[in-house]
Amino acid sequence: MPRLPPSLIWRARSISPHAATLLPVCRDIPSALTELRWIREHVESTPSPTHPASIRLDQLCKRRGKGIPLQYVLGTQPFGSLELQCRPGVLIPRPEPEAYSTHLGHLLLANPSLIPLPPSKTLRILDFCTGTGCIALLLYSHLSSPSSPLQRLNITGVDISPLAISLSKLNLTHNISLGALAASTQDKSISFIQSSIFSPDWMSEAQDAKCDILISNPPYISPRGFNTDVARSVRNYEPKLAQVPEPQHTHHPYSQKEGVRQEDIFYARLLDIGAVQRPTVMLFETGGMDQAKRVVEMAAEKLGVDEWKMEIWRDWPDGRPEEEEETAMRIDGLGDVKVKGSGHGRSVFIYRRK
Repeated sequence: MPRLPPSLIWRARSISPHAATLLPVCRDIPSALTELRWIREHVESTPSPTHPASIRLDQLCKRRGKGIPLQYVLGTQPFGSLELQCRPGVLIPRPEPEAYSTHLGHLLLANPSLIPLPPSKTLRILDFCTGTGCIALLLYSHLSSPSSPLQRLNITGVDISPLAISLSKLNLTHNISLGALAASTQDKSISFIQSSIFSPDWMSEAQDAKCDILISNPPYISPRGFNTDVARSVRNYEPKLAQVPEPQHTHHPYSQKEGVRQEDIFYARLLDIGAVQRPTVMLFETGGMDQAKRVVEMAAEKLGVDEWKMEIWRDWPDGRPEEEEETAMRIDGLGDVKVKGSGHGRSVFIYRRK
């Protein structure tokens, strides 16, 4: 990262000492002033009986200036209509999962035939690697709304981290208290459980264990990519467990499968679960177009192409593609696979043919 010129630091200090404190991490004065405004608004909206506002502002700016993510400094992150609590040790929600979760919610509401359900049937959704609970909670907010045609809904968020499960439960109660979410009822509910995706329980063929939608934002970054491509603040402060799958030689027997890259281990496992659970829809976040293509190829091999259709969604699946962005990708054995939206390859959408 290039050093900041002293003249830029002097300019920031002439505006505000706090702006100069934030400048090394923000890299330019407008961004530093924007973050300073957010921190100041946070201090003003959360008064402390023991610490004056000026001291709290100074402390928070210093923490942010050291590179600690703003979401950890402020303790929250907006996510659609929700306000999510953020804590060190749990991955911070990003705009891209918000975009594809919202798109999926709108898709389900606009196309009820995508998952045909009798009136008495409960729509069951499994969200693996739930983290803060952001995806599960946002889908619940869309699908449990008064305008939703769904009569019965059950969403379960799953994560191996007890810290993540504790935080996801906190985010559920927090957003209910804010009025952003309706409380669970007998017909529409959401819950979070601690479990490993590699647990044999998820390969159960019991009818009550099956789901209609399988969604996941799993660890998908290679060790090399983590060391070279991931932003320093993410490497230093966000949990590696949520970003990089464990090495192939670890205790998970599944990771011994031949031909599966370390960064793709979770997709192979998710597709094995999908082959048993037999959902109607699956949606998996990926780390770019190359990985999305590999996941599509893995899905075609695991599930077949006669019963399933596949799409690649970009960062903003609702967006209009840029002129240079392809709207289809040629994949051997599949032909042209639709590429939807604008941005980088962000997720793979798999659904049953009608």
